Amino acid sequence: MNCYSIRAGVGRWILMGLVGGLSVSDGGAIEKLEAPLDQAVAEEIVADPVAPADDPRDGASDRQVRSRLGEIVKLGGEVIIARGEEARDVVIVFGSARVEGWVRGDMVVVGGSAYVDGVIKGNLVVPLGKLRLGPDAEVEGDLVVVLGEMSADPGAIIGGERFELTLSALEAHLPPMTGLRRWVMEGVILGRLLPHQPGWWWWFASACAILLVVTALIFPRPIAYGVNALETRPLGSFFLGLLVFLLFGPLLLLLVATGVGILVVPFVLCGGCVAYLLGKAAVYQYLGRQVGRQTGLAFLQLPLLALLLGIALFYGMYVIPVVGLLAWLLAGLLGLGAVVLAFFDAFRADGTAPMRMEAAPPVFALPTGGSLGVSAPPLIPGQLPVPPVVEPSSLARVGFWMRLLATFIDLLLVGALTSMIQRGAWFLPLWMAYHIGFWSWRGTTVGGVVMGLKIVRGDGRDIDFPIALIRCLSSFLSALALFIGFFWAGWTRERVAWHDQIAGTIVVKMPRGVPLF
Repeated sequence: MNCYSIRAGVGRWILMGLVGGLSVSDGGAIEKLEAPLDQAVAEEIVADPVAPADDPRDGASDRQVRSRLGEIVKLGGEVIIARGEEARDVVIVFGSARVEGWVRGDMVVVGGSAYVDGVIKGNLVVPLGKLRLGPDAEVEGDLVVVLGEMSADPGAIIGGERFELTLSALEAHLPPMTGLRRWVMEGVILGRLLPHQPGWWWWFASACAILLVVTALIFPRPIAYGVNALETRPLGSFFLGLLVFLLFGPLLLLLVATGVGILVVPFVLCGGCVAYLLGKAAVYQYLGRQVGRQTGLAFLQLPLLALLLGIALFYGMYVIPVVGLLAWLLAGLLGLGAVVLAFFDAFRADGTAPMRMEAAPPVFALPTGGSLGVSAPPLIPGQLPVPPVVEPSSLARVGFWMRLLATFIDLLLVGALTSMIQRGAWFLPLWMAYHIGFWSWRGTTVGGVVMGLKIVRGDGRDIDFPIALIRCLSSFLSALALFIGFFWAGWTRERVAWHDQIAGTIVVKMPRGVPLF
């Protein structure tokens, strides 16, 4: 028997004696104790062949024993790796981490805080966050801190490269950027542009508002054309704005690659900034005008007052976490697309003739003396009365609030059905099947029957299954844009939501006495 076999046998005896409940008798024989080794504990406590033999962090003098946690990926919350524990890779977004054990791979903390007093074998990256290194911290890879804060104990060890671009350093070198850390930590990380706390961002927002007002005074007609494009073609404005946003960068790269196109790049950048500025003014003015129409206050529909009201409303949304960032993106895409659409319309209008504002069709309403679009056939003695003939396309169209009440009734019915079958995950499929089935059958739902609503095509014909399917699927697009696609039915004169425009449908109010089922 060689020395290696002797050492291996002695090691097995010691290991079995420590974790297996064995004891060595005087004669050298091994006796099994009554308490067997728990299999789960045996799998959790393992020997680490890579770690050094003596690690004071784990309190082991003759061997290294740790609990392995594997990979850790977490959104929010807190992650703790205590002494005696080991993880492979750690990724935390908008959360906190406390590491006193070992991380075999890399560790990334985005928009959160991290305290490290253990060993990081790989790289440590903390963007938009806060990092603190304790006296026993050891980072064997690179340390990267971007737009965050970092403090390190003198005893901390960093083996690789060290790159720090902290907010404090930027504020020290750029005095006008004082408060940048507060804006990033309390604004950008929370998904909003304007933190409610006072700071330089409110002065910047006020300057932007003044710039928009001056732009509206100098260029009233382009902004009016943009508002008209938003009223008539909201979906086209959104998708065109998204397309322009996605293609703007590749266009600049293509111009730079051609060499000669470098001379055109400054003009393209200026044109993009002007279009964005005019588009934001158009979106703000459009929102203010809609509020004036809904409240019946005519003075709020004046261009300048509507612009100021829209700015105030959007700035209020910019303070709300997550909603503020989404509202800013949506306003930018809608405005950019509306201005580009207005420019194309003006360019196509006889070459150089200015685009004329088209009057929107009036909201249809039943006259006082009779029912427009409703004709009752003559009553013949001895026969049952025949229901009146209705022309749905000539009836009054329905806005947002009556649709909301009908949807609420449908929500109660589908929610009750889901509770009865105790299948909460089936709510969305049942909701879609309920609407597609009823729309294909009668052009309405139970809630629509209660409110007297019916969905028809733009020419008055009944909708069929393909139209119902398209309208149901496109309604998710109206919901994804902060439900603005649904509010559009109350904001426009045509009383059509985004999914109505996609499916080519309208919602009308049926007269009393006309059966819907």
